Amino acid sequence: MSYSKCTFLLACAVSASTVSVAWAQSSTVTPPIVPDFTAVDLNKDSGVDRDEFGRIIIDRFESKDLNRDGALSLDEFGKPLENTFNEADLNRDGKLSQEELLELRLREFDRVDRNRNNILGPIEYRQWGLDD
Repeated sequence: MSYSKCTFLLACAVSASTVSVAWAQSSTVTPPIVPDFTAVDLNKDSGVDRDEFGRIIIDRFESKDLNRDGALSLDEFGKPLENTFNEADLNRDGKLSQEELLELRLREFDRVDRNRNNILGPIEYRQWGLDD
């Protein structure tokens, strides 16, 4: 192998590792927006029914309600999701109640429940996070 070819390959390797290190340092690990199917399928019947789905929505609501006032502000909900926040804020008071968020998410449940059996299988459940 020629000297110039070795130099080129070494430069490529160093460049790739530098990019990987820079990416790793700048990236933050965030939890998935859509919880894992097996974690939501509480009764382990290979389907997520409306009750299981609603429970995960309420759990996530409670974890986001940082000031424990029973409502989500736009800051707590997430500013990048402002359009979704505004859609869910039915009474236009600038905050989301559990009921408002649950109503929005159950409409999404109905949208992805393609066979209308009120149970999301793994494929339908994945669509909940991908069809936005």
